Amino acid sequence: MTIKIRRAIQLGSVALVAMVSGATTAAAQFWPGDFDEPAPPRWQDRGYDEPIYREPRFERRFRRFEDERWAPDERRGSWSDDDAEDDREQRRKARRGPNRRDDDDDDDDDERASGGGEEKITADGGARPSIAPLAPRQVAFAANYAQGSVVVDQAGRALYYVIAPGRAYRYPISVGKEGFSWTGTEKVSRVADWPDWHPPAEMRERKPELPEKMTGGIKNPLGAKAIYLGNTLYRIHGTNDPKSIGRAESSGCIRMSNQHAVHLGSIVSVGTTVYVVRSLGRGEVAER
Repeated sequence: MTIKIRRAIQLGSVALVAMVSGATTAAAQFWPGDFDEPAPPRWQDRGYDEPIYREPRFERRFRRFEDERWAPDERRGSWSDDDAEDDREQRRKARRGPNRRDDDDDDDDDERASGGGEEKITADGGARPSIAPLAPRQVAFAANYAQGSVVVDQAGRALYYVIAPGRAYRYPISVGKEGFSWTGTEKVSRVADWPDWHPPAEMRERKPELPEKMTGGIKNPLGAKAIYLGNTLYRIHGTNDPKSIGRAESSGCIRMSNQHAVHLGSIVSVGTTVYVVRSLGRGEVAER
């Protein structure tokens, strides 16, 4: 019994010495030997090069916003608020996807549906044949107007071009209907062959089927020649509807046949004075 106890005590002593020795060795591994180098940090034991720092989420979002807003763009040079807005718009379009239409596309569709867009508002005026000028007859003209003047007699449905003192060309015309006739003095501001027609907004309100523009041609109501009067909307022009000559059917313009319009357009020029009167007095005009 005594031998067993003694042997147990010896084994316990050996085990105690081994434990103390192992603890001392482990402690010595983490203690700087000469106090010049710090003990290696624990993260190196895990294989990391340096500690990982994760900033708070709201700080990351704010920093990313500032970087995107103010960072220079190599494609456009400098960055501005307008550039940032353009960039955000491009991102919104990218998120919507290729099959999603933009608001601009909707506006274009609305414009096309309402007659907008150049390809929809322009009507074809048709062919532009060659029109030979036709001189009207000459009459005695006693009214006191200078040579080279144009006088429009609304009541007589006639336009006179003063050739010389006492002589004038007389062109049959169509004048403005009731409520659209006018009087006054204007200067010729332009003479155009087969002019385009732009119906005024008031006319398109009365007739919504009218286009905003019609190219020159035989379908165009301005005919083969137009003589523009100052800055007004009125013209002296040819017509493709000869039946209207001699009547009060226009919206204020002076109509004549295409052949007569081409003739008058060849003898007037920019700056020619045009007088529009309600009626010439008796004895001022006589047939030849």
